Amino acid sequence: MQAHAERMFGKRAPLGYPAPMLTSLRALAGTWFAKVLFLLLILSFAAWGIEDMLRTFGRDTAVARVDGKPIEQEEASEALRRELQRINRATEGRFQPDARIRAALAQQAVDALVTDRVLAREITRMGVVVPDAAVRDYIFSIPGFQGADGRFSRLIFDNFLLSNDLTEPRFLGLLRTDLARQQLTNAVRAGAMTPALLAERLLGWQLETRSVNLVELRIADAPEPDAPSAAQLERFHENNADRFSAPEFREVGLALMNAALLVPQMEVSEREIEDSYAAHRSRYETAERRGLQQVLVPSQAAAFALAAAWAGGADTAAITAQAEAAAGQFSDLGIVDRAGLPLPALTEAGFALALGGVSAPVETPFGWHVLRAANIQAGTTRPLETVREELRLEIAAEKAADTAFERSAAIQDALASGASLAEIAERQGMTFLTIRIDARGRDADGRDVALPIAVAARPALLQEIFQT
Repeated sequence: MQAHAERMFGKRAPLGYPAPMLTSLRALAGTWFAKVLFLLLILSFAAWGIEDMLRTFGRDTAVARVDGKPIEQEEASEALRRELQRINRATEGRFQPDARIRAALAQQAVDALVTDRVLAREITRMGVVVPDAAVRDYIFSIPGFQGADGRFSRLIFDNFLLSNDLTEPRFLGLLRTDLARQQLTNAVRAGAMTPALLAERLLGWQLETRSVNLVELRIADAPEPDAPSAAQLERFHENNADRFSAPEFREVGLALMNAALLVPQMEVSEREIEDSYAAHRSRYETAERRGLQQVLVPSQAAAFALAAAWAGGADTAAITAQAEAAAGQFSDLGIVDRAGLPLPALTEAGFALALGGVSAPVETPFGWHVLRAANIQAGTTRPLETVREELRLEIAAEKAADTAFERSAAIQDALASGASLAEIAERQGMTFLTIRIDARGRDADGRDVALPIAVAARPALLQEIFQT
């Protein structure tokens, strides 16, 4: 820089070069012309940098509104993405939607979101709740979450959450919402009346009878056909080549690792059994159940009058007549537990009664209720001594499943290192067999080949054999 300055000035540059240039720029920056120029530059860069935000600022991005609350594009897009993933899994990756199909699925996703919002609003308005016990019992009753012993499997449940990208709290929340929705929709369906015209048409179709004349043409009575020509035989053979072709057969080696066979090898401590019993105590508790009767009337005065009459010893016939005279109705709710009543207020009133007791009138969105406890079945708890062996087997099964998973990883590593499947099976104590089979699971004589797996798993195994 110094040598360059000397060439420019013909002498040694003054200290602070290039001060004259900076001085001139500072002088220019102080003019009104420069200030206006800088302002225009700043505005142009600012507008260019936030162009996308300016373009969408103030624009409504909601695809629908329910009770004034928007359903945003992002939520609808996420719902569409989940539906596409579900269909893709169901079709094993063969689903290729075109623009029309995607548009139809997008509309279905929006419709489903609108329906969910409407039902959620009504559920909140009516105060419908689903207790934890009902959610737990429903999950335990789902066959897909049950192991080979028919009981709830925590391992299967966790795998389901993992494969569907769900956390346990989120899944429980979704299930609770769905159960509340079922309570509401079932109540609506139960109160729906079939139109007379539709009922008459349906009954007429069910009771319809017809007279039919049949003519039987017996092949045995037909004349003997002419012998086919060589050309006809050749054409028939060409058109039905698969009937005269032997199927493809493959000889495969199978190594069977069954978690059930590992169960007797698993050690389970008494502490593990006690901890499992404490963690799952609710499974061994039978909730209190009650036989409840109810009258429902529209007015508070009629409800108090009915409560007084019922508590005074009036029989069912008299209560029914009094309720109907007040534009209400009597109903027997049957034997129910706390989860069997749709509203918390009714649950509290019904389960606070002594046997034969009558509740004070309870107001709900449906009207005024009066309840009577006609029957009480106390809750019970199975002690640890009666379920110890059951818990031991359950814990052992979970440990066996974990062990099988760990061994499967070791098997994959051994195969990758070049070991044969027969050698690996012998080291791991697995059952090994060699079979010759076609794609339908049959042998050369057309009989089903016995496979050491569940019947439901045969198609997947055969597919794997003939895709390898």
